[in-house]
Amino acid sequence: LYDTILIDKLDLPVGLLPITFLQCFREPDTLSQATITDTVQWYSKQSFLNKNQTFTGIALKKDTLTTTIISQYGCVNYDTITIDTLALPRFTLKDTSVCKFNSLEVELHKKGTIQWNSKELTSFVGSNYKISVIDTTYQLSAKVTDSLGCYFADTMAITYYELPIANAGNDSIVCVNSQFELGEIVVATNGKNPYKYKWTFVADSLISRPTIKITSDSTFRLKVVDANGCQATDTITVTINPISVIDAGKSEAICTGDSIKLGGKPTAKNSLFGYTYNWSPINYTSSNPVTYPTSTTTYTLVVSSYECKPDTAYVLSLIHI
Repeated sequence: LYDTILIDKLDLPVGLLPITFLQCFREPDTLSQATITDTVQWYSKQSFLNKNQTFTGIALKKDTLTTTIISQYGCVNYDTITIDTLALPRFTLKDTSVCKFNSLEVELHKKGTIQWNSKELTSFVGSNYKISVIDTTYQLSAKVTDSLGCYFADTMAITYYELPIANAGNDSIVCVNSQFELGEIVVATNGKNPYKYKWTFVADSLISRPTIKITSDSTFRLKVVDANGCQATDTITVTINPISVIDAGKSEAICTGDSIKLGGKPTAKNSLFGYTYNWSPINYTSSNPVTYPTSTTTYTLVVSSYECKPDTAYVLSLIHI
C-alpha cells in the first residue's frame, strides 16, 4: 500500500523595515511592516508594544525595535530596526523690553531655515528680525528647520518702557549777568526713577537744576535718562534783556509860572519788559510828568525794568527866570 504527500515550501513573510531609521527627537513617526495578510507583533527591548501592521512612536532616545511577522499560513519571520534620534536645532528666545518708540533687532544664529512669525507683525525668513518702532506689546516666535527636517520653535514677548519726560523750563528773559536756575521744580517725570541729568554748556551739568550766570543769549539742552535707560530731551532759551536807553529830557529856561514836561520821546526804550519811573525831588511815577518849578531845580530820573538793576539816573536842570 502506498501513499503520497506533496510538500510545498512556503516563503517566509518578508519584513519591510529599513536597517536604520532616523527620527527627530520627540517627533512622532509611523513605521509600516509586512502585507495586510500578515500578523505583526512589535517589541522594544523592554516590552511588547502592539499588534498592528503599523507602529507610531515618539523618539526620546536611540532604540531597537523587533517585529515578529506571522503569515496567513503560520510562517514566522523576524525583522529588526534601529531607530536613531536626531538632535533638534534648539535655541532660546528671551523676553525683552525696550524704550517706547525705539527699534529692536532680534538675532538668531542657527543653521537651517529660520521662520519668524507674529500676529502683530509681518512674517520673515532670515537670521535677523527687525522691528522699526516698538509702540505696543508683541509676541514673536521663531521656528528653525535644519537640513534633516527636524525643527524647533520658541516664542518671546516684547514689551516697552514708558519714556521719561524732561522739563528744562520755560524760555525766559533775564537781566545781563544775572543768576538763573535752569529747569522746572520737577525736572523729570514719567519713566522710572532714579533719573540722571545732563545739561549742555553748563559747568554743573549733572545736577537737575543748575544755577548759571547769564552773559549772553543762550540755549541749553537737557537730557534725562531714567533707570531703564530710556531718554528724553528738552531745551530752554534764555534771552538777555537789552540795555535800556533813557532820555530824561533837555534842560530848559522858563518863566515863572510856566510848566515844563519832563522826559523824552520816549523816556525809556529797548527793554522787553515794562518800565517803572521815579522822579525826584518830586514824587512823579509817570514817564512824562508836567511840573511847575518855582526855582531852579535839578530833577533826577531812576528807571527800572523787571528785576534788572535800575538804569543810571539822568539829570535835568531847569533854570527859573
